[in-house]
Amino acid sequence: MTTGTEPACRWPPSRDRKDSLPTAREHQVTQLVAGGLTNPQIAARLGVSPRTVVNHLEHIRDKLDLRTRTQIAAWSTRRNTPARRTDTDGGTSRLG
Repeated sequence: MTTGTEPACRWPPSRDRKDSLPTAREHQVTQLVAGGLTNPQIAARLGVSPRTVVNHLEHIRDKLDLRTRTQIAAWSTRRNTPARRTDTDGGTSRLG
């Protein structure tokens, strides 16, 4: 019996994941997407099913508020590219 004060059950569950960063596995998937691999290729590389890759990509899109594989690849590339600085002579060099 309910008293009417219980919160309503929400289905589907809330997908508010934008406050979290990708997991280590999801980060691996972003790197493989950036490398140009297809979902079946990513699945084979990671030893998971292609559907699991689709799920990872969905979680990544939700967390990072991205829509396309190209955006995922760009995010991964930016995250994994060392910062650049300008030298005093006007040239650029990699930090590191």
